[in-house]
Amino acid sequence: MNNKPKIVTPEGKSISLFLNNTYPELFNKDNLSKVCLVGNSGKLLSTKYGSQIDKYDIVIRCNHAPTKNYEDYVGSKTTLRIVNGECFAGVVKPQEHTSADPNFLPNLPSQDLLFWKVWVIEELIKGIYKNVNIHNLYFLNSQIVNTIVSQFGLKREPSTGLIMIYLLLSYFNKVDMYGFTFWENKYDYHYFEKVHKPEVAHNFNLEHQIMKQLEQQDRLTIY
Repeated sequence: MNNKPKIVTPEGKSISLFLNNTYPELFNKDNLSKVCLVGNSGKLLSTKYGSQIDKYDIVIRCNHAPTKNYEDYVGSKTTLRIVNGECFAGVVKPQEHTSADPNFLPNLPSQDLLFWKVWVIEELIKGIYKNVNIHNLYFLNSQIVNTIVSQFGLKREPSTGLIMIYLLLSYFNKVDMYGFTFWENKYDYHYFEKVHKPEVAHNFNLEHQIMKQLEQQDRLTIY
């Protein structure tokens, strides 16, 4: 793994995706591989896509979303988990997440973790300390976030889901999405816990428009 995965920005600038010299094995797979990104929406409890999700070559999960006891709905296979700073460090906010577990990640079986807020030093150090002897750790180059903000005209920080879609579509022809409702009030925000609605840090309306455009281009399917 001497050549790290890179993207070329609309301005023609080449940027490495990761700060590590190594990178997740999934980026060595064929670009026609079947790939899915599983979100956290309560919508997942209205369907039973578990067995369908487990048939994908690559399954990506987000933050502290569990599979145990939810296998019928979300499957059990995990190729990589993308996590934000709070999840990586085990920071809990009981006022927002009623079942937050500071040791969720360390208690998981060994897997690939991609941490994308590398600029929060305290969370970075704490997350490494808690997870380095358990999981394979990879760190997103913060320039990628700036590229996404610039390319899509976002006024706010991109969501974990948009970041992962951007990375995946840089390498794979198509991605399927499960459990994304872009914070519509019709469903609970998370399938595994009650979330007291926090201040929204992302522009979900614009992100939804971006996803729908990608779906019209046959790059995505949103279930």
